Amino acid sequence: METGVLPVFLFMTKGKYLKFKYNRNKLSGLQKQNQKMYPADKVVRGVELIAVSMIETEGLELIHVEFTREPVGWVLRLYIDRPGGVTVQDCADISRIAGDLFDVALEPWLENNIKEDGNTKTEYKHRQMYLPSYTLEVSSPGERRPLKKLKDFIRFQGKKILIKVHSPINGQKRFKGILSEATDTHVTIETSTLTAAINHENIRVARLDA
Repeated sequence: METGVLPVFLFMTKGKYLKFKYNRNKLSGLQKQNQKMYPADKVVRGVELIAVSMIETEGLELIHVEFTREPVGWVLRLYIDRPGGVTVQDCADISRIAGDLFDVALEPWLENNIKEDGNTKTEYKHRQMYLPSYTLEVSSPGERRPLKKLKDFIRFQGKKILIKVHSPINGQKRFKGILSEATDTHVTIETSTLTAAINHENIRVARLDA
């Protein structure tokens, strides 16, 4: 694994963590057919569970995790925050510690926690599972901070937000306006044309809108 720290923008560092355990380019067609990448959502879940305590120990909060395929390859993003904001050094420290932690713990977690229908070892049990090479980025959430937890919505009442929903509300799936209320069942957003109460389970994406 190669590591490094590179400022990308204010309060953000990029640490490059490349895993070379599996070089798929050298495999035959049949060998590739017998391999399957760990699902991205499971990678995110594993990262969240593995990293949250470590990040809290450093006096920070894990806001959001993404594992996405981009032109540069797979990118694992961690967004961290604390009252008063985070520094480039905070991001660099978490990037270094998290990278070492994921090296040791992420693949074992994935091996033990991939489930099929919630109760048996995966449909992938006859395939070799692998975690692809990835770049680790750690940054502050910035002006477009994701909102995921109830306390996030409560904290940012009165702020401009963007919400995308799973199921349309009055034919609409995207709402941009002021977060006027947050309860344990729903949030209320006031747009230029309507006021909508949106159940938490219907929220696909929510973030601050600068």
